[in-house]
Amino acid sequence: MIDWLKCEYMMDKVGEEYDAVISSVTSFGFFVELAEIFVEGLVHISALRNDYYQFDPIRHALLGERTGKSFRIGDSVRVKLTRVDLDKREMDFMLAETFTIDKKPKKKKKNLL
Repeated sequence: MIDWLKCEYMMDKVGEEYDAVISSVTSFGFFVELAEIFVEGLVHISALRNDYYQFDPIRHALLGERTGKSFRIGDSVRVKLTRVDLDKREMDFMLAETFTIDKKPKKKKKNLL
């Protein structure tokens, strides 16, 4: 019943961003708990689009193959609510901040004239 009430409360908040802490890591993504509201939801591994992530059960982490980015229990993240399912009592999130792979600031060429 509590999970249903939490989902009902969050129904009109789809699209909003929240500070969260990773509470659990699995092979299919990680669960986050929102900092001030104390509701939990999933960031599915398919929502991590910038890399291919491997699950490390010993470290309880998802590790990016190319970027080296990791997501571990206790990490702080900023997430956006993407879906609430009252029937299943589930909430889905995605990372709010997007990070890029190997993009360095372009240097301005000096004009010699």
